[in-house]
Parts: sequence; structure tokens; C-alpha cells
Amino acid sequence: MLVHKFVPGFSASRCRTLGCFVSKLRPEFCNFSRAPSLFAQAARSTSAVPDAPAGRAHRRRPLGRLARGLLYLSAAGGVAAVGGLGYVAYVVDRESSTLDDPLWRRLWVAFTSASRFGCTTLVGLYTALDYKWTWLWTPETSPDYKEVTSALHQRSAERLLRLCNRNGGMYIKLGQYLASLHHILPDEYTKTLGALQDKALTVPFSEVERLFVEEFGVPPHVFFSLFEQQPFAAASLAQVHRAVTNEGQEVAVKVQYPFIRDRFAGDMFTHDFILKMIALLFEGWEFEWMGEEVRSNLGKELDFKAEAAHAAEAARNFRHKKSLYIPLTLPGLTTRRVLTMEYIHGVKVNDVDALRRIGADIKQVARTMVETFAEQIFIHGFVHCDPHPGNMLVRVLPNGRTQLVLLDHGLYRRLNDDFRINFCRLWRALILMDEEGLKKYSTRLGVDNYEIFAILVLMRNYRGSVVGMVNRHSSAEIKRILDDYKRRIPEFVEVMRAMPRELLLILRNNNLVRSVNRELGTPVNRYAIMARTAAYGIRLRKMSELSQMGLLQQLTMYGLMGVDRFMFDVRLAVFLFVGWLGGRYL
Repeated sequence: MLVHKFVPGFSASRCRTLGCFVSKLRPEFCNFSRAPSLFAQAARSTSAVPDAPAGRAHRRRPLGRLARGLLYLSAAGGVAAVGGLGYVAYVVDRESSTLDDPLWRRLWVAFTSASRFGCTTLVGLYTALDYKWTWLWTPETSPDYKEVTSALHQRSAERLLRLCNRNGGMYIKLGQYLASLHHILPDEYTKTLGALQDKALTVPFSEVERLFVEEFGVPPHVFFSLFEQQPFAAASLAQVHRAVTNEGQEVAVKVQYPFIRDRFAGDMFTHDFILKMIALLFEGWEFEWMGEEVRSNLGKELDFKAEAAHAAEAARNFRHKKSLYIPLTLPGLTTRRVLTMEYIHGVKVNDVDALRRIGADIKQVARTMVETFAEQIFIHGFVHCDPHPGNMLVRVLPNGRTQLVLLDHGLYRRLNDDFRINFCRLWRALILMDEEGLKKYSTRLGVDNYEIFAILVLMRNYRGSVVGMVNRHSSAEIKRILDDYKRRIPEFVEVMRAMPRELLLILRNNNLVRSVNRELGTPVNRYAIMARTAAYGIRLRKMSELSQMGLLQQLTMYGLMGVDRFMFDVRLAVFLFVGWLGGRYL
């Protein structure tokens, strides 16, 4: 049943010709003595050519040898799959269960985790074979390569979307993470998996009541005069219900999905296994380093008490920013698996029609969004790492002011001061096209290949452009970036593997913000806002050091800082003007 659902079109003719391309995956996989002739023979056997005369039957002997090889390979794969399922069940029972858990719960978690592993392995293997098969027949030199590859990406992304929706939970979160990797994955993947930002599976209200009893010892109606049984939102790790407390306050109650903690070990094992399989089948595509980072991040997001603490700290950092609001949480109704916060009436940040309908200032929305995350990176050093559109709402206050509401504070990363200031100086060097400074601060941040790093930060070519000052990408520049990326994939992967984990999350943050700004019509220049914020972060650091100086030194430093600020603003204005001319007339 799963084969027909996730592997459509796997016909008998493909089964007959599959063997000839298994030997092409990598030479060390199969060592048939006559692979080229077998390939040609297999291709002829699937066409409409009549059977050869009896006297030439000896030419079919290699196919028999190939069939035996495929049989042995299939048997080995079956044994490996069964062993893998058993091992997943063992890992899950060992790491996710305790002796106090009921036997039925331990068995159920082990069984479902093993079935998820099997389904994921099937989809992953078929997708890998689909890529190998398609590119084998359509090399990069083919005139149809671009069109065929786009279709290949699209059907693979749709297959992955079905898998994430089927398994739910961690798979939704992983799919959302992949959807944010605009700097790595093709558009077919990021756009298709973007559907996971809005839609997720839900659980029945009986499961919510059971979890409440486990967390508080009583069902929801003890704390709430109204608790809507149907969730109004469903995310990757939890669903959200509207409720009213006994004191009459309207709140949103975020309830973690049951069994999601229990399945964590099995899902992470599956994730690591798939990454290793990708590295084995596709030379240069080594993403195993992502495993530990994903495991660490998802583990943090499962603790709702930590999320409430993150929200409180972020609210303190932005207490003077009236265009931004962070909902208050109710500590007495919050545990590691239940989070209660004030309910906000608003519309999604990227729903342009709804924004216009409520009279929101779209340019102000974009400016507030970019400024908020720039200040977190360059000034506060406390960064929200999951700012996808589902985590931002917009509302219009009674006084007519437009306000951005920031939700879901589960995933944050704290930057130490030295890292933060070096990243500020890196941005300054990028904007001023200071190549020596770019090399220097890339090295201080732990990245040796500064050119690739600059492309990842700016999401455009560093050389031959006005360093991002053109607010919109030209089609020629987009093509140049994509061509350069395809040619240098191993270099990009190696840079991302070696860079500090903080930079990975910052890049993800930047790409999500860039994507939302683009959906809003690019009303503000993100590069200019980030450049000014980075420069301000450097000035704050220098001002904090003035207290240790004498009066004369302080006056001298104030003068130098003023001149430096003036020169930076002038150069930035020139770059903006040149970029505007380039975008308008070139």
C-alpha cells in the first residue's frame, strides 16, 4: 500500500531495468564483469524489439547473472531493513522509555517508530534512485537537462511532503527547516515544503485531556471556563486551542503532541540514517553534520518552560519598541508540555490581502521585522532562529498604529559578545567592500573560505555587484548565483559543515526574513537596515569601553566615532544611490 502511495509509477518495466542502473550508482556497489554490455542489453530488453533468434540466445546469459545479482542485493537489503527496524525499536525503547511506562506504551512507541523508519527509508531510497536514473539518461550537457531536473525536483519534493504529512511531529519540523534552506535547496523544494508552515496534523481532544491530566493532574475545564476542543492552529510539535481562564482572560493554549517525546530518539536515528545514505549515494553531498544540530535544536523546542523564559527575555529587550509586541505567558498554566499565553487577534505577516484589508502599513511591517531580527543579531546577541511567516502576526491598534507580533520562542541562540561584534564588523566590511576586513573577520568567525561565506550571508555574488545594495535581484544575477552554486556545491557544503553552529542559525534567520520581505513586495532595503544596525552595534561596544578611559581620551574617542559614523553613512548613501541607479536603468 505504501509503495503505491509514495512510489507511483514503479512499473514492471522499471523493475526489469533497475539493475542496470544500480551498478551505475557507484562503481564499488556492484562489480558485474560486463556492466556496459549488460546496460545495453537491459535497455534493449525493455523496448518493443522482437525476441532474438534461438541461435543468439546466449546473449541473454548476462541478464541471468544480473538477475541473480539483483536477487542477492535485494535479499541483503531486506535483511538490512529488518535489522534496521529492529534496531530502531531497540533504540526507542532504550532511550525514550522508562521501566515505569506501561508495556502497551513502550510497544506502541517502538512499533510506530520502526514503521516510520521503514516508510522513510523506502521514500529516501526511491528518491535517490530516481535522481540517479534521471540524471543517467539526461546528462548536464543535454538540452532538456534543466526542464527534466526541475520536474525531478518537483516530484521528489511532493513525495517528501507526503511523507512529512503522514508521519507528522518531528517530520513536520524537519520539513519546515528544509523549506527555509533557500541557500541550499532548489526552489521546487522550498516552495513545496513551504505548505508545512501552515498545515499540520492534529490529535483528538481526548488526547489533549489525557496530556493535561499527566501534566497538571486535572482536566482542562478545572482551569478554564471555556476551552475550544477544535484547535485553531497546528504546528510541527504542538497544536493551539483558544480558551478563557476562570478569571475571564482570553488565552491561547499550546499543547504538545502526545508521543512526540517518545518518538524523538527513533526519528533522530532515522534522520541520521537518511543523511548517511545521501552521502553514500551522492558524492560531495555530505550533510551528516546537520544531525547533531537538528537534534540539539529540536530537543530545546520540546521544553515549553524554556520557551516561556525566552519570550520574557525577548520582551524585555524590546520593551521600548512600540511597533513590536511579544505576548505574555501565564507561568501558573505552563509546564514542559503545555504553554499558556495571551490570545492575539491578527493576520499572518505574509498575507498581503489581509494586511490591506485591516489597514496595516505594509512598509512599516517589513521595516519592523527586519529591524527586530537585526537588533537581535547585532545588538542583543539573543536571536530568534525560527521566524517563518506562521510565527509572525500583524495587528492594527485602536490608535491606528501597525504592530508586529512575534510568536513561538522555542528556538533561540545566545551569541557571545566577541562573536557578535566580529559579525557586526564582517557586515561592515561587506557593505564597504573591504576585502581585507572580510578575510580577517571571516577567519575570526571560524570560516576560511570568505568568498563562499560572503555569498551565503548576502545570498548573491560578492564580486561584480554593489554588495547587495540593489534591493531586487535581476534575472541575470539570479542565474549567475544559481550557476555558481551548482558548480561549487561541495565548497558550499564544506563551508557550512565547518562553520560555527551559531552562524547556521543566523543564516537561517536571514533567509526567512529575506523571504518574507520578498513576499511583501520588498518594500524596504534589508541590506541597508542590517548595515546600519551592525554599525550601531560596533558603536555601542566602543561606548561601553569609554568608562575605562580618561576624560581627554573619551573626548577623542567621541570625535573619532562621530567622524567614522559620518563617513560610513556617506558611503552607504552612495552605495544605495548607485544600487538604485543600477536597479532602475541597467
